[in-house]
Amino acid sequence: MLGPAGRLARALPGYEHRADQLAMAHAVARALAARAYLVAEAGTGTGKTLAYLVPAALSHRRVIVSTATKTLQEQIWQKDLPLLRDACGLAFRAAYLKGRSNYYCLARGEEFARAPTFAAREEAALWPRIEAWAGETETGDRSELDLPDQLLAWKDLSATSESCTGRECPRYEACFVTRARAEAAEADVLLVNHHLFFADLAMRTSRAGVEILPEHDVVVFDEAHALEEVATEYFGLQVSSYRVEELARDASRAVADRPDLASFMKAATGELRKAGERFFQGVADGLRGGPRPARHGHRHGHRGRPGPLLPAPPPDDAAARAPLTEEILGPLGRDLERVDEALHGLRDLLADADSPALSQLARRAGELRVELAAVTAMKEPSRVYFAETRGRGVFLRAAPIDVAEELQERLYRRTDTVVFTSATLAAQGRFEYFRRTVGLAPEFDVAEVRLEGPFDFSRQAALVSPEGMPEPNDPSFVERAAVAVRDLTAVTGGRAFVLCTSTRNMNA
Repeated sequence: MLGPAGRLARALPGYEHRADQLAMAHAVARALAARAYLVAEAGTGTGKTLAYLVPAALSHRRVIVSTATKTLQEQIWQKDLPLLRDACGLAFRAAYLKGRSNYYCLARGEEFARAPTFAAREEAALWPRIEAWAGETETGDRSELDLPDQLLAWKDLSATSESCTGRECPRYEACFVTRARAEAAEADVLLVNHHLFFADLAMRTSRAGVEILPEHDVVVFDEAHALEEVATEYFGLQVSSYRVEELARDASRAVADRPDLASFMKAATGELRKAGERFFQGVADGLRGGPRPARHGHRHGHRGRPGPLLPAPPPDDAAARAPLTEEILGPLGRDLERVDEALHGLRDLLADADSPALSQLARRAGELRVELAAVTAMKEPSRVYFAETRGRGVFLRAAPIDVAEELQERLYRRTDTVVFTSATLAAQGRFEYFRRTVGLAPEFDVAEVRLEGPFDFSRQAALVSPEGMPEPNDPSFVERAAVAVRDLTAVTGGRAFVLCTSTRNMNA
């Protein structure tokens, strides 16, 4: 397949053989055959994706390929997999599975269509096109539509793991998520992202019957340098103002046609909204009034509907983050009690519900109450507790200090073949640091391979640090950086990729 005169060479005009790619493919094939773990660093330009996709497709085992970025996913799905299947004649089935929020929910869409409400006139103008698409789409994947990234109404049109009622939903068989999962279950190679993989791993080890991904034999983590951060996010707890607001909103909607419950629900959700608004506003005020929080660049924040719970964003939509302390929570004791009581009251109101949707809401209220208590108690020494504001949301988080043991317990005990690959895994030429962070203890039998890649950096690259640049927080930094970029692209004749740390800097 990958040799100097292999099928790929015959299929691609101007093909150049890459010895490192073939060496990595052999290493992956050995790991798959031996049911072993492999850490493989290969420089940019090696062709890592084909180096693991070819042995994966030939292995006769079900392989999940997990990546960190949408760009790489689309390259694999639109280019690499078709190349192997169509141009090289490899016979295998592939599927691409996304998180639930990417798919249109038929049940929630029907509910929304009965009384569509929008946060802005511009969103209302998009509704006829969305409605027409929903009636004809085969996949329900929002990427088929050119919708704004921050379309607030989409939260009312897609399902989350919290709001989905699963097999009890009357539209379960026709559901786009159900159909996507059925295709995934038949695939030899399944493409996902790290967030979906770890969301599934966290749920399947904490709540039976909610698995997203099918059973599998092998996991390949491409862009594996991002694993620790994503695993930390999903193995922890997060309670946000958005979750409280969405629970109140969904509960109100669920009883809109139930006069026997509507008045009770109005009182219960009204109290939850007021209590939540007061508590989360207090947390936000505590964050901004305490030690100056760190300012971060552009982050992938929650894009939910702004509502009465959500405090005004800090200047420039900066993220404010600080440890969660008694100084912040102490003065909010009574407000926290009110949120707890409101969640308890909502759960009791729905405890004997006669429909799956209402039972689901009762479960959500109960789980949110337990998680809020756990985060604000701050009693687990193996976790770090912090709060942050992002946009209009307030988030309380309890993150594990070390994900190594979590990965050993949740992943390695269940999967005997895992491949980790990236261009940046080694530190000073060794993998000890990476292995420690992802729980590949010394007693594990782990194969290692480091491949330099095809580029001669000493002759083909330059590292330039412009003199006299101000600090990044200096008001003149962006303008000076732009001048430096212009000067450099004049030297190179354009053909430049400029990477910024924030959307604001990019636009400037």
